[in-house]
Amino acid sequence: MKRLPWSALKSAISALPEDTAVQERKDYLVYVIEVLVRGVRVPKLVYVGSTSNPIQVRLEQHASDTWANIYVRPGWPFRDKNLEAKPGVLLQEITDRIPVSHNRPRAELLESVVSEFLIQNGFFVASDKSPHTHADIKPLLWKYLK
Repeated sequence: MKRLPWSALKSAISALPEDTAVQERKDYLVYVIEVLVRGVRVPKLVYVGSTSNPIQVRLEQHASDTWANIYVRPGWPFRDKNLEAKPGVLLQEITDRIPVSHNRPRAELLESVVSEFLIQNGFFVASDKSPHTHADIKPLLWKYLK
């Protein structure tokens, strides 16, 4: 992976308004994972999500076909049975640079900031916080599946 401009991500996160939401009893972690389609790694296609579980637990949930949850928009590529999308590896270098949130709204805001940062750096982001739609990503996927 080419070196990303981490200072830009740090600046974007620092520019967020102060978190005034009620602090919850649990922390939320934002994570970035690569996406595998039919077992093929699609370069620069990632999923950005958040969880109040340990990240490893959430990755196990993704791997056991529980991609779709109430927070993932209907019709997203992971629900497209023809694509057979699965989680790849956690992109630890990116994930480690994202601060912990103390409530869901802040975690969702961080998901948006991280998604935008990755898009600006040439990634396709499969996430309900991303401006990329199923229609944007599907041609990229089929290119690698031919």
